[in-house]
Amino acid sequence: MGNVLSSAGRFEDALKLQLKAEKTRKENIPKDMDDVKWTAVINQNIGRCHALVGQFDKAEHRLQLAKEFEGSKNWGILAYTMFALANIERRKNNAAAKEASYSYFFALSLAP
Repeated sequence: MGNVLSSAGRFEDALKLQLKAEKTRKENIPKDMDDVKWTAVINQNIGRCHALVGQFDKAEHRLQLAKEFEGSKNWGILAYTMFALANIERRKNNAAAKEASYSYFFALSLAP
């Protein structure tokens, strides 16, 4: 639902739902059932929402967490995470970091 709200431009509402989903999952799923893939996805979703509401420091933190969980083998989530990080670096006028993130994104996107 958070992704639907985000697509509709309701970024603050989307962020609230993404944070609620994370809290609900943490409260209701035994730790031994928590998986890396889900952790990457929720951090990427929350990071994206933070960026959309202009909270770039929080966004970068969440996106870095998502990137660390690249063991999920979900190249789509990792590629979008790198793309979102590159956009944040672009806003900060950090050309080298932006270029590195975009390059990583394109390498993942074009991989067979």
